[in-house]
Amino acid sequence: ENGDELLLASNAGLVVVNKTSLDKSIFTTSDTNLTNDHIQSIALSSNGNTFIGTYDVVVARFDGSDFVDIEVPVGISNPNTVKLYDLEVSDDGDLWVATSEGIFRKQDANWIKYAEEELGDTFFEVWDIEIDQSGYVYAGAQNGVLKFENGSWTNISSGTSLQPYLDSELFFCQNGDLFLAADLDSIARYDGENWELYGMPIGTIHEVRFTEDAEGVVYINNTPNSVLKLVGDSWIPHTNEQTTLYGEKIDYYYIDNQDVHWLSHNI
Repeated sequence: ENGDELLLASNAGLVVVNKTSLDKSIFTTSDTNLTNDHIQSIALSSNGNTFIGTYDVVVARFDGSDFVDIEVPVGISNPNTVKLYDLEVSDDGDLWVATSEGIFRKQDANWIKYAEEELGDTFFEVWDIEIDQSGYVYAGAQNGVLKFENGSWTNISSGTSLQPYLDSELFFCQNGDLFLAADLDSIARYDGENWELYGMPIGTIHEVRFTEDAEGVVYINNTPNSVLKLVGDSWIPHTNEQTTLYGEKIDYYYIDNQDVHWLSHNI
């Protein structure tokens, strides 16, 4: 979300939707400097810049009409085989990129790579990056949830039964708690000291994305099953005309800063 627009990452380009008129523009390789139409991630900086990452490990800044400052993070072993999964921008302007061979951080003009030596030799792939209100960076990887603090990474899920897997998702809610969707049959919540696991009432977890309304209720869309919301200690199906419009085949569910609920089905 960027002001009066919604920005959607798709495998057919960047989609920009006007929230009032619902008019949309799609930016692809056919009419921009983009090198790959598969937009994997979008991140907004605190000063209003929009960054995107494509699946083939290219990062760029979107200026509203085209993609500029296009580059591959320095240290990528092979751009033809390494995959980009997520990127975030910290308040100090650092760009953080999660890939299949570690985490890359752009600090000013320099790239720093965090891999086996820093993340652990069992880190495998890193699927998600999130930054909390204090500026600490968190990563969802195969070997657990990692926190970057004082120049080093710590596995904050070590000693638990949590097992992140492909498309693991991290989300900070309004009160600062961290949610993790990773295990096949549960979602976890971390309050800064302890983890709590919630069982899922519908199927297995697949490509979960979190969102939160103005009252602090957390929702997930569990592709392709349904939208659920957390009530007490249980995930309850959130069913209405909107969520059943496409037979519950939901690609993304999002609540914006005005508490408007948005649902996407394909582009």
